[in-house]
Amino acid sequence: MLAATPALPVRARAPARAAAPAGRGTRFPGNHPRHPSRGGAASGRNRGSATTTSAAPAGAADFPAPAEGFGIVITGGTKGVGYAMAREFLARGDRVCICGRSQIRVDDAVKALRSEFPGRCVAGAACDVTDPRDVDDFGDFAASTVGTIHHWLNNAGMVSARETLLDVEPSEVVRVCNTNLTGAVLCCQKAAKIMVRQAPKAGSASSRRDSASPHVPFHVYNFGFSTWGASFSRSTCTHKATKRGLSQLTVSLAAELAAANVDTVGVHQLSPGMVLTDLLLEGAEPVSKRFFNVLAEEPETVAKDLVPKIRNTNSKTSAVEFLTLPNAVFRVVTGVPQILGGGRFFDRHGNRVAVEGEAYKPNGVRMLYEEMK
Repeated sequence: MLAATPALPVRARAPARAAAPAGRGTRFPGNHPRHPSRGGAASGRNRGSATTTSAAPAGAADFPAPAEGFGIVITGGTKGVGYAMAREFLARGDRVCICGRSQIRVDDAVKALRSEFPGRCVAGAACDVTDPRDVDDFGDFAASTVGTIHHWLNNAGMVSARETLLDVEPSEVVRVCNTNLTGAVLCCQKAAKIMVRQAPKAGSASSRRDSASPHVPFHVYNFGFSTWGASFSRSTCTHKATKRGLSQLTVSLAAELAAANVDTVGVHQLSPGMVLTDLLLEGAEPVSKRFFNVLAEEPETVAKDLVPKIRNTNSKTSAVEFLTLPNAVFRVVTGVPQILGGGRFFDRHGNRVAVEGEAYKPNGVRMLYEEMK
């Protein structure tokens, strides 16, 4: 949480803040117009960090969507697969709100997204997902900028240093476990509360229309590990344990909502597989990097596969996967030459195979926009 911008939660009814500079994210909800949640064109106004424009054509949707597109929330959306998915949603006419721990990173990511998708509804705010107040404020801010939230993606996560648990600082263990698991629990809670409030009231026209079909309008996604996915991963035990915990969170929350007769909110596991991000590449050994040649993909490749699946989701619970077990086995069996001698991403010494015109971080992560840190 930034000391220079104290919390001003919506429930306190604080005075409206001045508009943020163009192209920048914002820390807390200000005086943002709520985007229309059903039908009709948007207003075309720009207040603070929320930009709304004319509606995207309904034909841009993979699944029958509101005329103005879906409302999307992505935690950890300033880089990696979160940022790549934000781009993919925006390209399809959806409204996107992202968050990250650093205000500077959020500002840079929002600026880059607006530059690539001028006039689209994109917003961002700094949020520490381990802080209940931050999560509460961010959820309210997201709803105030994108309107109805249809898909909330709990992507925020971190990994500890690649050392045995015996050598990891206790403070780092707490930070990783809180971010990956506690943060997701808090975000699930906030997202579900918002989505329950969004549900049509019993007896309304929309309620009668929805009751005629099994359509589940709102969805929460946790980026967990399947059992086989954890076995393929070379990440630390703190990372694996919390990611497996997210899988149980998904199952348990889905069961709780069903028991509470909440049939408008679905809870899903989302598995992007191995993605060439900081979480995967920081501290990775050369032999692991050669395996990445056959098992890993760039964030954009994963996003292009997963976003249509997310937009087509219509059940109360499911597993949305990029890499299935049979596909992973096939990749390893057919990719032996790349594993032994190097290939498309890393050579046999573990050095990044650079593409002309692209910029890379020291750990081999490709920069998705100029200011990405």
